[in-house]
Amino acid sequence: CSSDLSEFAKFAMCLGLARALAQLRGRINQWHYLKEVLVVLCLMLALVVAEPHLGGTLVMAATAACIFAAAGLKGRWFGYAAIAGVLLVALSVTFQHYQRLRLIAWLDPVQYADSIGYHAVHCETALARGGWVGRGLGRSIEKFFYLPECHTDSILAVLGEEHGFIGAFTVLALFFVLALRGMTIAGEQVEPFERYLAVGLTAGIFLQAMLNFGVTSGLLPQTGVGMPFLTYGGSSLVFCLTAVGVLLNLSCNRPA
Repeated sequence: CSSDLSEFAKFAMCLGLARALAQLRGRINQWHYLKEVLVVLCLMLALVVAEPHLGGTLVMAATAACIFAAAGLKGRWFGYAAIAGVLLVALSVTFQHYQRLRLIAWLDPVQYADSIGYHAVHCETALARGGWVGRGLGRSIEKFFYLPECHTDSILAVLGEEHGFIGAFTVLALFFVLALRGMTIAGEQVEPFERYLAVGLTAGIFLQAMLNFGVTSGLLPQTGVGMPFLTYGGSSLVFCLTAVGVLLNLSCNRPA
């Protein structure tokens, strides 16, 4: 969804986690010091998944993992986190009926094209209609009464129909450029807090974009995660613009 509170939670998480890990420095792999950070992080993720917003929770968890990796957390902790993540997803799918339906529809959307697979089928139809160069700006058929959420979660499908594979690939390439530039800015930072913050903000945008790409193309089950910068309004745009503003500010902090 383009206007949920998880976007503000993601920004707060990047700030808080970067600050906490910067203060830990070389003690990050010691459980005595790490447990307090993990407790706060898990509480925040639990609140988002209870919204309910499983897609936003996964983006936040993956973003946090990138910050931990930048801070030097050892590999075994990521193994534990992966197991906990699988259990969290399993519990969420078990207790949220609509999430089970989305998973079933993802496995065979054509079979359920008139019901739970409707959204996935029309996303793929829009992309298929676009071909290589698209139907032309404003000439999408699917966005008129066929494709649900065409201005939010499914905006990439409309873009692909109007501008084709070339247009969608260009958007994908631009996100990779943004990620590369963000990581370059992070590598230029002297202070750990600024470095971890740059990694978190970059990952928060890039991972959300990749999740939306996966959902629209049918590689992943349907989620309520919009496309950064392209999804209509809401808190997603606020987070993205704020993150880019912070990254631009950090880019000025280059060693002499």
